[in-house]
Amino acid sequence: MHQFSICILRLSSLGDIILTTPLIRAIRKAFPDACIDMIIADHFAEVIQNNPHINSVLTINTKSGIINFFKQILSIRKDKPKYDIIIDIHDSIRSKILRLFLGKKWFKYDKYRSLKRELIHDKHRVPLHDIIAVPLRYFSAVSEYPHIKYDSKGAEFWLPDEIQSAPFYPPNFRNNNNISNCIALCPGAHHATKRWPIEYFISLATFIHNTMGKNIILLGSQNDIEICNDIERTLPFSINNQAGKCTLTETAILMDSCDAIICNDSGLMHLASARRRPTLVIYGSTVPDFGFIPFDTKYSIVESDIQCRPCTHIGLSKCPKQHFNCMNSIKPEQVFKKLEDLIS
Repeated sequence: MHQFSICILRLSSLGDIILTTPLIRAIRKAFPDACIDMIIADHFAEVIQNNPHINSVLTINTKSGIINFFKQILSIRKDKPKYDIIIDIHDSIRSKILRLFLGKKWFKYDKYRSLKRELIHDKHRVPLHDIIAVPLRYFSAVSEYPHIKYDSKGAEFWLPDEIQSAPFYPPNFRNNNNISNCIALCPGAHHATKRWPIEYFISLATFIHNTMGKNIILLGSQNDIEICNDIERTLPFSINNQAGKCTLTETAILMDSCDAIICNDSGLMHLASARRRPTLVIYGSTVPDFGFIPFDTKYSIVESDIQCRPCTHIGLSKCPKQHFNCMNSIKPEQVFKKLEDLIS
């Protein structure tokens, strides 16, 4: 007997993949007996590998060149018949090729390109309560299936079963004195114009330590090690610098121990919201209007009202006007006040 099969395409990145999880959960509820697979870039496999709503996570090496890319597609075709439905939540050149070769029928989501153009060129902002968050935009891909509906349960990042049910966290974190009564700072972001200045994070950490008496954890990827090491070296008190030392799962576990997460507009913002942590986000060259906001969790936003925002929807390597006032004008005192309100 034929088992109805669905494949969801979202190759990258960390935050975008996390934001697919409400749709994945809704598809599973609508098709409880279907085979539901997901294809993602291999270096993001950890994001989705423990999700119970997925039958198989298929990975693609997106950095190995076009010939190897097609070889990987043929390998998938060899092992699996064409999917009954492909749901493309990326709509990139690679995902278009994948859906052509692997699906009998495909659907894609509305990328809101006109909204992005209006925001960048006309600076036409909308009130926060009118923003359509990206996870809800993903549901446009399944508009032909009205029984696939969002359940208001937020995004998800699943821990392995052995950790999920454990009464304590793994030993390498359990004995650390700085994982209670703490605030996590995530100073990294892929693009420079999305990063709040290091010296401001240092001042904020000092406010938190001296005024609130809370411990500080620094979280980030290998790319954030230098930034976090600079912060750690400058502060006159001890902090828990875990940048570049943790897997994504271990980072999620540490977030679970925190009273709040303070971050830039980055993938760790979405991880924090998927773990239901109070999240404070600092926006620079991007704006919440693009739909990348903490999803269905307690959160607060800090942003400037400088008129040249947004200048990009993904971030830039440097400020095009060379003043970077979108971030420089946001002072540590402002962020600290927002934090007090968030966790009060």
